[in-house]
Amino acid sequence: MDFNEAKKTCSANKEKVLFIQNSFEKSFVASLLVEGRKYWSGRFQNGARYTTGQVEEQPDKNKNCTMIIMEKAFNMWSSQQCSSKARVICRSAVDGVSTNPSPYSTQTSAASTSCPPEWLSVPQSNTGQSEEQRNFCFQVNAPDRLLWRTWFQAREHCRAQGAELASVQKFTEARLLGHHLSKVVKHNAWVGLIDNDKDTNWVWSDGSAFDQSQWSYNKPDNVQNSEYCGGILSYYSGRLDDLDCETAQPWICGIQKGLSIKPLIELNHTAAENITENTWYLFGDDEYLFRLNKTKGFHEAQKECMQEGGHLASIHQDSERRFLWKKLMFNHHEAFWIGLNLNFDGHFVWTDKTPLDFVYWAKSEPNFYLMMETCVTMNCKNGQWNDDNCGYKMPYICKRRVGARESITEAPTLPAPGACHLGWNTLGNQCYRMFGRNETEVMDWVAANSFCHSKGGYLASIQNSLQQAFLTTLLHSMESLVWVGLSDRMKEGKFVWAGHTATGYTYWGKGQPIESSMSKDCVALSTNPMHAGEWSVHKCMTEYAFICETRKDHFAVASPTPFRLIRGMPYEGTVYTILQEKKSWWEAKKACSKNGGGLASVPNGLHQAFLTIQAFHFGRPLWIGVFSNTSTEEYKSVDGRELQFSAWGPGEPQVASGCTILSADGSWTTEYCSSAHSAVCSIVAGKSSIREKETSFGSCPEILNGKKWIPWRNHCYLFELKKHARWPYAVRQCIQHGGKLLSIHDKAENSFVLTKLRFAENQTENVWMGLFTNRKQKLFWQDETPVSFTKVIKGYSRNRCGVFSVKDALWEWIGCEESLGYVCKTRKEMTIPQRKSTSASGSWQLPNGDLAVCFADGPRSWSSLVCAEKSTWTTSKL
Repeated sequence: MDFNEAKKTCSANKEKVLFIQNSFEKSFVASLLVEGRKYWSGRFQNGARYTTGQVEEQPDKNKNCTMIIMEKAFNMWSSQQCSSKARVICRSAVDGVSTNPSPYSTQTSAASTSCPPEWLSVPQSNTGQSEEQRNFCFQVNAPDRLLWRTWFQAREHCRAQGAELASVQKFTEARLLGHHLSKVVKHNAWVGLIDNDKDTNWVWSDGSAFDQSQWSYNKPDNVQNSEYCGGILSYYSGRLDDLDCETAQPWICGIQKGLSIKPLIELNHTAAENITENTWYLFGDDEYLFRLNKTKGFHEAQKECMQEGGHLASIHQDSERRFLWKKLMFNHHEAFWIGLNLNFDGHFVWTDKTPLDFVYWAKSEPNFYLMMETCVTMNCKNGQWNDDNCGYKMPYICKRRVGARESITEAPTLPAPGACHLGWNTLGNQCYRMFGRNETEVMDWVAANSFCHSKGGYLASIQNSLQQAFLTTLLHSMESLVWVGLSDRMKEGKFVWAGHTATGYTYWGKGQPIESSMSKDCVALSTNPMHAGEWSVHKCMTEYAFICETRKDHFAVASPTPFRLIRGMPYEGTVYTILQEKKSWWEAKKACSKNGGGLASVPNGLHQAFLTIQAFHFGRPLWIGVFSNTSTEEYKSVDGRELQFSAWGPGEPQVASGCTILSADGSWTTEYCSSAHSAVCSIVAGKSSIREKETSFGSCPEILNGKKWIPWRNHCYLFELKKHARWPYAVRQCIQHGGKLLSIHDKAENSFVLTKLRFAENQTENVWMGLFTNRKQKLFWQDETPVSFTKVIKGYSRNRCGVFSVKDALWEWIGCEESLGYVCKTRKEMTIPQRKSTSASGSWQLPNGDLAVCFADGPRSWSSLVCAEKSTWTTSKL
């Protein structure tokens, strides 16, 4: 119809041809129109004008009527001949409702320049000289989380007051609102920014122009093509972010100063549903349980869901995702576990084995951060998915078919097909290998984990006492600490494993983990025999040996499984045998003696770990050589010596006068000696793997106060561990005792010192040695011997002196003013027997069977080194 026909049509119902007074009406009308069609408008009737905030549009003087052309942007009116044809929309007033000016009208009241109570405004003094002041007021709405709103709900609330979702067009406004949010709620908030047509044509809901420079860094990013509404970030600069319009959060209303606020009438908005802990919620053919308070690691959560007859939730369409998200967005948690996780083949799969036909990843996810994230969460704020470490304890969502009630039994762990590659050790379905026995193979924690990943696995994880014992047996002859996959690098104080393993079992050493040491984030196993396998935290950049863990390879050639039950099981110089027939402790002791051995005593943690594995495989408790004397009620070794090592279970020893069994989990338990059990016998087949090659002639100095020099090879060593001193004072003390601060010249000597320190009565972490540097950082020994061997780690700086680290047998640098124990060292002296003749050569038979011949003018004492240098000694076998 033409324009006159349109007027008649509307007038017949006492209405007028559509005219638009402000941006709000413009947005409303746009939602009614059909794209590509034309509509008559009475917007220029009676000389009225409408300002969009961008271009003030005037009618064409040669044409009499105005037409709306509904195109994608809906920002143009066109002057047309009144005889043109178009559709019409009529407009009428609602009875009892007065017309109010726009909250962003440029017509302001001179009578009032203040804001309503509890509304904010930018103080005049804070306005920049180059920035024109806008006389606006802002209302920050940050109610209880359950009352947060979506973008459209927030706009509805603002308009109900005669206001609008805020447009933020000045830097001072952005700074005011961002700073205020950071103080009152610490959360982002909705403002009036929207991309109505989903074409990146962002506008303010009041129709005003938007400055693209207001975006935060790398925004807008329109994650998953679902972010078409704008919010202001909760920090000082007040930059803007694009979000899913269905996200619930605080919001900010705005209104021109001088305009009155309407009494607020809520329009069909109720608080979000507060989900309850034990209620199943229906969606389609499935029902869902939201575990808010029972936070679990991913794998524990899956077991809990199976007990409820379901699995961790799988999600197969966006409507299902939004259903779950709407339930989650108002609770206080950050994220919930869903059932997606990375399998050992490197593919994401659902725990309920349904197809992976829908994903909703957050931006840049999954990122497999630090190669430690293999399980998936749904973020409560936006419903997007993120990969995370499986060990973190979080709330979770269970899902089951309607009517499913019976608990799902977890399938038993069956032997996986395939085998471990040659050189790897097998335990269950896992393969383990130690790297770093060669000093060129040691790595820092990150590099070690990356190396293990290149082998198809991770740094080793430990879930139970059997795995702990198994890995401990691999530590024999190691001097360096050994990295495993536990760390709190991702979240301070939250230790998780690098692989798929849940966190539950622990084996911390005394005083570990060190809570106050934020720089020590990675976990290593102790190789100290008395504390073998104990966990402790260290700086991740330190280079240690490490253990990798992988799954069995389907195509690998089987390598032998170590430590299987055979008649004679050798380990570290001792051969163990299982006595299967059940006997009393005394009968078992006698039976072991008949075979040339005895009931097994446990000298240290390495042997304890080895025997734990045997007890596990055997499946029954085993007598060991530990008992209590009736008269003293003190538990001792079978040979009567005091225990140097123990592994008592909780509350043990309970029996005052009894004997000891090794349980299948490796713990020691007391029993009455008359009880019948199998036993483990042992025969010491040789000396310790570290043989102290003492020279059988020569002597060490005597010293006062009961201190004793320990002979080894051609030197003597004094371990002063009770009395601590600064490095310069330790140097003087050693000189007074006839020696110098410790120098070390080969791996064997390093191992000798390590062994003595680890088995010392007064154990310590570090002791002074005679290592120092000059200004050019060249190494020197205090006894002036050449530096021909080194175990120095990085980190030298001025005013630091060398220490021997007991935990890893490495040499470190510590401030010289620290007070520590110290080790002195001197050469052995050999006293030559006096001879009557002073002119002819003579000979003596030495205790080791050598013949010593000395050419000298008289009796003297020399060290063997002096004689060798002077070529005055020759030796030959008698």
